Amino acid sequence: MVALGIPKTSTGHITLFLYTAPLFTAVGLHFLVRDERMTRLQWSGIIVAFAGIAVAVQFSFADRSATAGDLFALAAGLSWGISSIIIRTSQLSTLPPACTLFYQLTITSLMLALAACFTHETRFILNAAVLLSLAYQTIIVSVISYLCWFTLLRYYHVSSLGTLILLTPVMGIAAGAVSLGETLQSSFLTGSVLILSGLMLTRLGRENHRLRESPTSYTGK
Repeated sequence: MVALGIPKTSTGHITLFLYTAPLFTAVGLHFLVRDERMTRLQWSGIIVAFAGIAVAVQFSFADRSATAGDLFALAAGLSWGISSIIIRTSQLSTLPPACTLFYQLTITSLMLALAACFTHETRFILNAAVLLSLAYQTIIVSVISYLCWFTLLRYYHVSSLGTLILLTPVMGIAAGAVSLGETLQSSFLTGSVLILSGLMLTRLGRENHRLRESPTSYTGK
């Protein structure tokens, strides 16, 4: 879905809508898992954080030509969020992270191979750029990052983890400024402040909730 959306809209739009995944995950788990229920403060934090991302990337629905790309990216975010919900609420949460990763990559590899055959997108040119890209996507993105993510899912609340990755779009914009010379506007700085404020509110909401549930855990007893 991301690949389909990239040619139709900007990378800022793609990043923004893709990283709505934590919102879908947190909302879904709020109703499915008792321990994942969010407080009003956490809800406020997530809303503020997403508002900050919107300000940082200056997204707008005025450009109708990018609507299809935005919808693809939003669907990708929804799919990512649902996958985290499935892992958290099923027996996959009790399996070693390597097993979860193996299942996901195996199934998606077969599905994408079939999709490529049906859409006649089987042309593959071997050159240095393609090989480096493939190595990066395979080793860094598909293996190391997902392995770390599935490991974290076993030990931490998804709502807490999800809010942290909201920083990714901002980091992407910053990387673009450093590596591609893109100009940083005042909206980026304003959005960064809102995002950090939202993350702080979410973390405070989670810690306050845990304190009310088990106050002795904070007194060393």
